[in-house]
Amino acid sequence: MKFWTKDVVIDPTDSAQNTWYAGVFNGWSAGSTGHGGLYKTMDRGKTWTRILTLDRVESATVSPTNPNEMYVTTETEGLWYTDNLRSASPTFTQVDAYKFRHPERVIYNPYNPSEIWVTSFGGSLQVGYAGSSAGQLQFDQSMIAVNENSSTATITVERVGGSNGSVSVNYTTSSGTAISEVDFSASNGTLTFADGEVTKSFTVPIINDSIVEPNETFQISLSAPLSNALSDNSVLGAQSIATVTIRDDEVAAPGKFQFRDAVASIHEESGFIDVTVVRVLGQKGVIKVQYATSGITANSNVDFTSVFGTLAFAENETSKTIRINILNDHRVDPNERFSLRLLNASNGGVLGVLKTAVITIIDDEINAPGTIQFSQATADAREDTGFIDITVTRTSGSQKGISVKYAVTGGTAVSGKDFKPVSGTLAFGEGEFLKTIRVSVLNDLVVDGTRTLQLTLGSPTVGASLGLSQMLLSILDDESP
Repeated sequence: MKFWTKDVVIDPTDSAQNTWYAGVFNGWSAGSTGHGGLYKTMDRGKTWTRILTLDRVESATVSPTNPNEMYVTTETEGLWYTDNLRSASPTFTQVDAYKFRHPERVIYNPYNPSEIWVTSFGGSLQVGYAGSSAGQLQFDQSMIAVNENSSTATITVERVGGSNGSVSVNYTTSSGTAISEVDFSASNGTLTFADGEVTKSFTVPIINDSIVEPNETFQISLSAPLSNALSDNSVLGAQSIATVTIRDDEVAAPGKFQFRDAVASIHEESGFIDVTVVRVLGQKGVIKVQYATSGITANSNVDFTSVFGTLAFAENETSKTIRINILNDHRVDPNERFSLRLLNASNGGVLGVLKTAVITIIDDEINAPGTIQFSQATADAREDTGFIDITVTRTSGSQKGISVKYAVTGGTAVSGKDFKPVSGTLAFGEGEFLKTIRVSVLNDLVVDGTRTLQLTLGSPTVGASLGLSQMLLSILDDESP
């Protein structure tokens, strides 16, 4: 054997020690003569066959657990790998995951043979996973169907053809006949597979509307696979794009008719109230719905104008309003109530659960300053929403203008970090019943869990009183741990 023999390896499966592999370096100073590479002998060096035609081979290393697996290092052409070394014509591929051009030696970890260490000339030490493949990443199905009322579609990505090392892949959705934020929520992210892990799943939120429509589709794509296996890079499999079909859950039926809200309130001086009737679970045909009012503690044609009538829904029309006039009697009396009922629907339409709405008329002649309080004891705000408006109400009177102070008096949230400083005075004009306090929420981009702040009302105008004077606002973290 002539030229510069840099390494010799004896086939560990040849007990007679006749089979050797020699790494030959050629062309360092005098230029290449085309004789470098990896050579094999089966007669203890009497005759040699060149099985890898790379001029500047530095070393060759056979796996201690798989005699068909070998790594070859070169001076200028990087790291090479084969998993069919003992075949008549072994094939070698360059390891794309190893980017440095001059590896020196591959060492198998004696305590974990699936792990290899690669030394280099000027490129430091790199640790990775050995094996035939990091695998291909693809969807387990190219066509996926989900019912519109399912709330989410679960999508599974599988790793086939190998599972060595950790790999990652990006996914993203795109609109088709199904439209992002109308039929589904846009989703994107990264899936990371651990060594040996072969499946990962994620979910895409599905938006359920009440429209009768054909089935609709959107797509999900995989991209940018990345591996730390030092054999070959993970790649995308054949099913790198999946089509999701959203199956409509509304049938071509006349639908159900009901009030949008079961209760409502209106101030006596407002003059009128509009009550909404909605059509759900079908939009077929022209449907007529009868309605009528009825007094409870409020008197017809004294506190409100009695109505009896018919709503005509055109085909595919999904909402109508009923206007009821409110009469101001200019008397001090308690709040009063009346009902509005749906009576029947024509042409196969049916009435839904909310077929009666109760309306409260809030009296505006109460001769007192009133009671000031928060409308609720607790509230939540995600830190990425920017702000939340907290409602303060005035009840049991609206005489004269009054005011109340507000401030933060406790909680775990930090002013200036989790929210902007909050304090001030709310001024209610005579006859004014609602005010809001805007709390600006700051997104700190840190995983820090839920934080709270306590808002307190105090120092009301003389004559006015306080009701619910404290409320707790929770700031919900939007970063995943």
